[in-house]
Amino acid sequence: MYGKTFKAMYEGSMLGAGWPIFAVWNYAIAKAVKSYVELNPRLIALVIGCEEVPIGKAIEELQKPDPESRCQDHEGRRLVREGQFLYFIPSWEKYHRVRSEEDRREYQRNWARKKKAKGKTTVAPDGPGDNGRLLPPTKRELEGAEALIGVQKGGVTG
Repeated sequence: MYGKTFKAMYEGSMLGAGWPIFAVWNYAIAKAVKSYVELNPRLIALVIGCEEVPIGKAIEELQKPDPESRCQDHEGRRLVREGQFLYFIPSWEKYHRVRSEEDRREYQRNWARKKKAKGKTTVAPDGPGDNGRLLPPTKRELEGAEALIGVQKGGVTG
């Protein structure tokens, strides 16, 4: 699995929370499936390469209400315990949707680019400052099109 983290996570109410909080939270985001994640402190400590105690404390901290959290579902808690190692992530759906909307927009941009490329103009390659602007056909593209319809310098062939 994978998970997407947002830069705002490092600048919001978790600011200065310490590495165990960020390590556990990123682990939970990456391992979550449909808002649920298994968090075994012993396993996470082994994976991260640290002692189990700070991992257990981080999991406890992530279960506490956070009145300054941007997501106030479950009083701002990032984790809600549902079993021995099973946790619910209240904000998972919200951030999963954000990722899906970004993917959809990217798909639509690519679709529009391909559609425009079929016409008489081509789309500039992605790069700094190009903003996806349309460019006139290249000489090679014009020659290729002329060959397809049978145009030569002296007129139409055939």
